[in-house]
Amino acid sequence: MKTPKGSSDQGQEAAKLIQDFALDTVSDVIVVDNWEGILQVVLFPTKGEKDWSKSVNARLIESGLAALRSSEDEEIPDEASKWFDIQEEARENQVGIWQYGGDLGEDYE
Repeated sequence: MKTPKGSSDQGQEAAKLIQDFALDTVSDVIVVDNWEGILQVVLFPTKGEKDWSKSVNARLIESGLAALRSSEDEEIPDEASKWFDIQEEARENQVGIWQYGGDLGEDYE
């Protein structure tokens, strides 16, 4: 998943969303990958939640504050498949990063 750089307005908005939904409320975390010490995680605000579409990650995508990477080399877990539908809806509604057509450019990590 790509997010806006922290120095951008949308990066600040993404950080605020994570703070609002995750800080002091995350009950479960799933580590999906550990690549060279960089963890890719799924954050759940409710203990025992298994539906990835209710994760903090999904809320970022829904708010247009994150985008799924589209690399053929990167394996996407089956549980994240609903995230593509959430992203498509955000793109169609031109929410957040999709407001100008969705070219992510260099401002995303």
